[in-house]
Amino acid sequence: MYQPQNPKLLDLQMRFREFYEQNLKASFAKLEEKRLNYNHTFWARLFVWTALDIAFLYDLINHCKTAFVPAVIISVILFRFIDIKFKQEIGIGEFICGALMILLHLTVIPKDIFAVPEWHGKIISAIVAVYILLHSHILAPVVNFNDDTKNKVQQKIISFFGNFKYKKEQTLPAVTLKESHLFNGFHTQTGDDYFSGEYQGVGITVSEETLITGHGKNKHNVFSGIIIELEMNKNFNGQTVVFAKSFFRLPRSTPNMSQVVLEDSVFNKKFKVYATDQVEARFLLTTVFMENVIKLKEMYHGKTVELSFFDNNVLIVIPTSKNMFETTSLFRSALDYRMMSDVVKQFHYIFEIIEVLQLNKKVLQ
Repeated sequence: MYQPQNPKLLDLQMRFREFYEQNLKASFAKLEEKRLNYNHTFWARLFVWTALDIAFLYDLINHCKTAFVPAVIISVILFRFIDIKFKQEIGIGEFICGALMILLHLTVIPKDIFAVPEWHGKIISAIVAVYILLHSHILAPVVNFNDDTKNKVQQKIISFFGNFKYKKEQTLPAVTLKESHLFNGFHTQTGDDYFSGEYQGVGITVSEETLITGHGKNKHNVFSGIIIELEMNKNFNGQTVVFAKSFFRLPRSTPNMSQVVLEDSVFNKKFKVYATDQVEARFLLTTVFMENVIKLKEMYHGKTVELSFFDNNVLIVIPTSKNMFETTSLFRSALDYRMMSDVVKQFHYIFEIIEVLQLNKKVLQ
């Protein structure tokens, strides 16, 4: 179906493209040089680790020690050559890991691996687990290139939209999340991208976070995605919470709140609304406002979208498995503008939400 183009978004994209050409393109050209080195390193390491895996499996299946040891020695030499060739940081870690693997393989793993005492089997399982963990060496170029991109260009990108700051791995205050009543409870927070600033007098924080509950073997994710906090310049009269209807979500606490049934039957099929002030909730959840929230969810590749209005905050929660605000990829040219265009859209829809909220200022007066 044909979707009419958004004039505001088109104007924003045109202005940002001009900003990109003047202020960012040179930085991305330098990132492209780095990307090529990281990319070559990734594929070279993948090839070497594949050869190592074949040698390891050959020894296990044939109950022998003939293939893996020479494969480790050759691989360590190749890893060092790869890092020198593609200008990666070189340490002694590869040599230490290689020496340990040879030592453990020669002294601990028996020829008949399937006929060993139980305690011996546990040691072998631990060795295999360590060997599998060492495969993260393959993904190091992906992580390093991502870090290089964020350190060099994220602050420049966000400065286009106004007085915004970028912080890597920052999180929102835990007390704010708990007061929103959008989460069942969590013990730890980890952050990725974090932007904060102001637009039309509204404070904005956009935080990409993972929330975890439990400890040790009982840990599981409560939430992974985007949390948007808008700080209005006046307080709401009460609290309004919008939950997405889902068979898989546990009920959450709604103290002193009653359910609000809105006139929009389509909206009522997708969401449940609870509020301490029914009148305020109806003023807030206008058709235009909810349409923009749905657009935001789609732009952020979210599974659902949920909101909480309390004190002077609006918290918008969008769970998504997609890594957001990414302007480059190890497997695509850093000068490919399409990823940057998506990031501009992501911020555009946040600003649209604020503009709709500003139309509802009478609620806060």
